[in-house]
Amino acid sequence: MDHDCTQHSRLDRLEREVEKHSAGISELKEGQAESRVFQKLIMEQLAEIKMILNTYQKPPDSPAVVKANDAATAQWIELFKWVLGGTILAIVAWMIMSGL
Repeated sequence: MDHDCTQHSRLDRLEREVEKHSAGISELKEGQAESRVFQKLIMEQLAEIKMILNTYQKPPDSPAVVKANDAATAQWIELFKWVLGGTILAIVAWMIMSGL
């Protein structure tokens, strides 16, 4: 009789542990899915920025135009760095806040 009671309590404990671990696994899967969504959004934004940069890169006519285009391109690249850095920082902050 004592053996049956011990066996039953072990099974109950194992069931609780399995439920706890399955909840943790579900949270991890949700976090990974959200991370993939953020990665997809970032890649789409990068593709759009690349397309914008490519449309503004036309063959220059004179050295003055080359200098102006280089300055404009440098500004776009600097803006891109800030946007990308901010996006990455926001994702990392979100991951830390959500407990990943």
